[in-house]
Amino acid sequence: MRKTTNYQHIAYPTDIKNIILRLAHFDPTCKDNYGNKIIDYLVLDALLTYGQLVVTAYEIKKCIKRNFLLDFEEEEIIVSGRRLHKKKMIEFEEKNRTESPSFKITPETEENLAKNLAASQGIEKEVLDRFDLVEKEEKILISALNTISEPSFSKNTLDVLSPSLPRKGEITKTKEKKAQKRKYTLIYKDLLRKYPKIQKREFRVGIAQIGVSSKGDFISEYYEEKDSGLLALREDKIELVIEKVKTIIEEAHDNEINILVFPEMAIDLNYGQFLEEISRLAKLNDMYIIPGSFHNLETKQNISMVIGPEGILWEQEKHIPAIIHFGNKRFEERIKVNIFPRQTIVCNTEFGRIAIIICRDFLDMDLRVELKNFEPPIDLIFNPAFTPVTADFKAAHFDARRSIYAYCFFVNIAEYGESLIYTPEKERIERIIPPKQENLILKDVDLFKLRSERKKWEKEQKKRRQFIQSTR
Repeated sequence: MRKTTNYQHIAYPTDIKNIILRLAHFDPTCKDNYGNKIIDYLVLDALLTYGQLVVTAYEIKKCIKRNFLLDFEEEEIIVSGRRLHKKKMIEFEEKNRTESPSFKITPETEENLAKNLAASQGIEKEVLDRFDLVEKEEKILISALNTISEPSFSKNTLDVLSPSLPRKGEITKTKEKKAQKRKYTLIYKDLLRKYPKIQKREFRVGIAQIGVSSKGDFISEYYEEKDSGLLALREDKIELVIEKVKTIIEEAHDNEINILVFPEMAIDLNYGQFLEEISRLAKLNDMYIIPGSFHNLETKQNISMVIGPEGILWEQEKHIPAIIHFGNKRFEERIKVNIFPRQTIVCNTEFGRIAIIICRDFLDMDLRVELKNFEPPIDLIFNPAFTPVTADFKAAHFDARRSIYAYCFFVNIAEYGESLIYTPEKERIERIIPPKQENLILKDVDLFKLRSERKKWEKEQKKRRQFIQSTR
């Protein structure tokens, strides 16, 4: 076993499991009171992430490396698989020497682990609260130390004693330069740890295209500029939009939709009645609702929220402000954006791994490359938008359906329309809603089939690359 030093995908450095593993990794063969080795727990943790999908030792190795900063050999994982199989905790099949053994967690083990995770939430929260207290004390100490600018030596003496040491501020500048090299960093959030559920194999996704003007000027008709470059829904339109949203959600429920997505700027969550009503309907219908995105007048950001039966599950900010030309008018979005690297969340949910990319952020090739290379792979990409120019989005989504190998959902404001669903299947059907039309379209997702087909696609692409290299 090798210890890895790649920290780029750590979302929560205070995660209790990371702390435990950093203390224990010096001896991966150590056992607990029941005779279980640490690697057995890690293999089970990885298999729980994949659900009822059949995986290989290599995929488990990558998952452990990303989650726990530990790099095991595949043979160590295979030996662990044999032990877990004897205990009837997983299904483990060794076919022949040329094929890697297959792993799959049993439904009983998956259910028991989910229950154990739920039971441990209280204990974990207490421990993390204590870590937060220690962290606060540490910050106070660092703040006190920072008041000491230099030791009480003369500058000339320091130059003689330590000519090779970096000058004050040089270390900080170096760190900033390294951070600025990457435009984006993807943050992995595992919602199944907070709300333990078994991942669904099949479910239904719907996209709702709403927002049509009666005078041909949607922004002026529905919105007013509250701050320079920030828009808020006109108060005289609140009731109209709420009734429209309720009707769409009711229709989605009648069509047994599990995830419903609205366009960017279609719903203004600055008004509490929107958040209250959508939260109520998400809980009532046991549904994920993504009400597009809105200009948060407090934070000055363009924010998309994911609302589920438990409440607000996570938020995603927009990275690239928009400039929209409609008629002879021009609107420039003056939202606050963070410095590089900008963070995009990939969330593991009961409906697979989801990323929300707001409007023109999806047109940035750098971000799409990060999405393509992320491990474990992303299953669903939701792209709420407010844009009169849709051709570039259609091309980007058509490419992403295979390059990222995920279901891609482009949800545009109805004024400009052409919302679409692109899927990676060979026999795909393009689903699209024309401009000026408010409508709801849906897609049935077989999550395990998607992941299985993705693995076949990746193997095929790997063979092609090897063939091309061999002919050079």
